[in-house]
Amino acid sequence: MNKTKTKGTYLEKISNFEEMLSTFAFEIPENKEGWLSFVVQTATAIDGPVQQPPTFWRVFYKECGGLTLTSLRRKVMALLKANGHFAGEQICDIVLVVFTALHDGGDSSVSRFNLILENIVDGTICSVLSFTGDPTRTMALTLKKDIGLGNFTIGRFPSELVTYRCQLADCDYAQRYKKLFQHYILSIYDEPHPCKAIDLTELAINMTKEKIYSLMDHYFFCMSQLVFELFFEEFKKAQIIPQAFGSAWLPVDELAKITPVQKLTIWLEVGRQKLGWVSPDVAGSISIGLGGFHVGLPYVRSELKQHFGELNETTALASTIKVYCSYLAKARVLEAEENAADALLNCVIALDLLLGKEGSSTESFSMRCAALTCHAFERDYNDLKKECKEIYNKRSKYVHVGETPSMEEVQKVNVLCREIALCLYRIKKTDYGSQDDFYDTWILHVDILAAKINANQLPTEDEYKNAGAAKSNQYNYVKMARGM
Repeated sequence: MNKTKTKGTYLEKISNFEEMLSTFAFEIPENKEGWLSFVVQTATAIDGPVQQPPTFWRVFYKECGGLTLTSLRRKVMALLKANGHFAGEQICDIVLVVFTALHDGGDSSVSRFNLILENIVDGTICSVLSFTGDPTRTMALTLKKDIGLGNFTIGRFPSELVTYRCQLADCDYAQRYKKLFQHYILSIYDEPHPCKAIDLTELAINMTKEKIYSLMDHYFFCMSQLVFELFFEEFKKAQIIPQAFGSAWLPVDELAKITPVQKLTIWLEVGRQKLGWVSPDVAGSISIGLGGFHVGLPYVRSELKQHFGELNETTALASTIKVYCSYLAKARVLEAEENAADALLNCVIALDLLLGKEGSSTESFSMRCAALTCHAFERDYNDLKKECKEIYNKRSKYVHVGETPSMEEVQKVNVLCREIALCLYRIKKTDYGSQDDFYDTWILHVDILAAKINANQLPTEDEYKNAGAAKSNQYNYVKMARGM
């Protein structure tokens, strides 16, 4: 990628910024009164059998014009974020170290600081999260092939791919640690994607080559910590829809807390010189079992694609499906934790947001739920409508008087919710499914269907189709569930 300079997101030339930045120095003046300092220190590096001592930089400064280090940090982080760069306190302090080390060319301190922002450039990153274990021990792994999940792949450690990307980064990491790769029993990795980084090679930093290298290494290490925060969040989002349909999942919230994993980030094509960097973070070992996610995740994705095609992520329908399924996914986690009350609460909230009618009783809610699902489940409409009312009332009893539902009741409402999720997928094939105002049209068709069934009339094929409802002989959640 070519280097691109950021436009319009610089530090303002205000007197207190200028005054405070002009005090930044690595050496404290003889008059020590009023001077403060902060330290940036690298982690202890271990390169094979050699343990490298940490490098540190102490920066001295004075607070001026009511501007404190805390408020300056907030400003710097806001500027980094505005430029599309990761923002955190460690990154901020590294930026301030770089600023302090810049050659003074006679420009103002603010102008010199803005040189750093001007050198925020395009690059590419890819990350690998690996779980390690003793290869001589029998592991609870039944993964026969890699699983694709959006931008992620779940599978065995991609040794050849990592080696190739390390070569692109002009780094010998893969050659030096190749023997360790056999201990990586399961990996989650993403596709290369765009990122922003500061091209430190373009800045006139007044340090030895060794210290510049150490600073760059620490910069990319701290950046990688933030990359993995986003990695976990995006991986969690990628599982929402399969999870909502009852698939097992990898609990990324828990994985984020586990230290014995290998985190590896590879930076490519950073700036004009196409800089590459490999940033590993190794900590211990762990044994894990798959828990069924290796079956459920690919199965649900495959079934949805086969029966409904790819979902256009830019449509209002796709946004609605994601929000609705996020509540069902949360309910799935709570159900696994045996928290029946909150699991049911999340399911009913999802249904109410989708099918509730503001200011009305449970009648319209129950009619819509029953009408959309009774034929798919081969159930009597009135019996199912009564059950839907009871589900809604269970929510009220829990919220208002603390009455806890049973796990069996949660499982019943889960099935109902998942069939209604498929109703949303079915309207993708209607004439209005791609429109921004699809919801108003859809709920109108749902009410037409409900009115007919409620009046003991047989709906037409078009009325079923436009409401997204399935008959028992069509693909529905009962049929989907048989494969999981």
